[in-house]
Amino acid sequence: MAAIEESFKLFMDWVLYLNGLHKLGEQILVEYGKNLEAYRRAKSEEAEYIARVAAAAHSQRLSDFLGPGSWLENTSKALDAKLDSAIARLCSYLKEAHDVLNYLVGISKDAIKDYSEQEVTMQLERFNLSTGIEGGLAADQATRDANQGRISFAEYSSMMALIYKMLEEDYHMQKQIVDALGLDTTSEALTEYCTMWLQQPCIKSLVIERALSWTKVLGESMS
Repeated sequence: MAAIEESFKLFMDWVLYLNGLHKLGEQILVEYGKNLEAYRRAKSEEAEYIARVAAAAHSQRLSDFLGPGSWLENTSKALDAKLDSAIARLCSYLKEAHDVLNYLVGISKDAIKDYSEQEVTMQLERFNLSTGIEGGLAADQATRDANQGRISFAEYSSMMALIYKMLEEDYHMQKQIVDALGLDTTSEALTEYCTMWLQQPCIKSLVIERALSWTKVLGESMS
């Protein structure tokens, strides 16, 4: 197997690993959203309960007792701690994802740096995604037929550059989401963040599928 083929296979192994990290990050984000809603309900119930009981008892002492240190406050504090933990885990995820991106650059050597944004866009158009994965596979077979059964060096390089650019954009989107999270994040914003994280609008799944099909061909050639 040529060096570029080995690099490409290793590159895609790490892409799959990053996809697993992405799903873990999604779970943490959903957990954060649920805990934030529970926190808001707890704070609202706490305020209403204190006001209602204190008004009924006409007692400032009782109001003070139900304030700091009460079981209601402890509930909201516990939820607050869970929110902090979720943010910490999301930040840890982002750090690991960033490390993987740096590793992908190292694997692909100069391939990623040599492709401009315009060239990557042209590559997307050249892949003709509207034809779907089957059309892409047909084009790949034609390329292999013209290159003694192999994908060319340029094809591997441009594919790695394209995938890296998509993953990089996806990472920056995720970072913006995590930076925007807070106790004042609205329910509507949380829903939008979760949807964006799940759908990965920066990632073209057909490109990833096509790249993975290349690794299967590599595996078959080795067997």
